[in-house]
Amino acid sequence: MVKKSGLITKEAPNKSSIIRQPPKTNMTDIIAIIALLLLGQFWWSAMQAREQALQAVLLYCQKMEITLLDDCVALTAAWFKRDKQGKWRAWRSYSFEFTVTGYERYQGKIILLGSQLESITTQPYRIRDDLDNHTRH
Repeated sequence: MVKKSGLITKEAPNKSSIIRQPPKTNMTDIIAIIALLLLGQFWWSAMQAREQALQAVLLYCQKMEITLLDDCVALTAAWFKRDKQGKWRAWRSYSFEFTVTGYERYQGKIILLGSQLESITTQPYRIRDDLDNHTRH
């Protein structure tokens, strides 16, 4: 703006006088981005843990000569616990179903602490040899 004899007139800005400032980032935007990144990291970690639990259950079923039903494990509980070194880790419990005969369903449970297998437990079930002996008599 130029002041001439008491009157203020607008002067056309030239290109050198226009300075573009970067848009201002709001603190809530930064917090929202960080929250989304953390949520994505948690989801990615959960999917890896679920896959690890499924692979461990498949190996267990093969070793015990039982059949995993539905080829899946389902998250039943999640929490944070300390491992043996005292570090906080995600504690996850998954359930699964299996069969020996194809007619009966049994429940199983696998627990992971971080990426470490804590335990695999199953309901008591009939062993295949017992079933074979019953059908022969």
